[in-house]
Amino acid sequence: MVKPESRTNLEINGATRILLVEDNPLELELTKTAFEDIGSNVTLVVCQDGEEALAYLKGNEPFADSKKHPLPDLILLDLALPGISGNDVLVEIKKDKRLRLIPTIILTTSTEKKDILFSHEHHANSYVVKPFSYEQFLEVLREILRYWSNFHTGISNSCRKMLKV
Repeated sequence: MVKPESRTNLEINGATRILLVEDNPLELELTKTAFEDIGSNVTLVVCQDGEEALAYLKGNEPFADSKKHPLPDLILLDLALPGISGNDVLVEIKKDKRLRLIPTIILTTSTEKKDILFSHEHHANSYVVKPFSYEQFLEVLREILRYWSNFHTGISNSCRKMLKV
């Protein structure tokens, strides 16, 4: 079992790099365990608040070394974060030319229409409500990986190369 830390890399056969932005230690541990149980080909990078996530994505200290801290292929973003909210992180991601092509999936417990509408208006690529059962959560993560890793990650990487970002 991986111990939750402020920011960690979880190597699982390293391939698709996913940035998980989640502040709840139980949800963090659940998600890490789920990726392990799936046996996915993932490197999971964890940031526990919006400020840390934006620092990572923008390459600000302590994440300035892009070889050690490359951009993710996919972002899983919770909305209820301390400090800078998930909504504000989403807005910043989609405003930034280098970041906007990274598929950003809202992964939250919120079923509020205002949250769903805000996310779609600000170009979240998907809005996923965390299911109650662990088996359902595993299936949700499998589907996210199946869709975004196999299809869109290649497209977004190609677009980033074409844009030289």
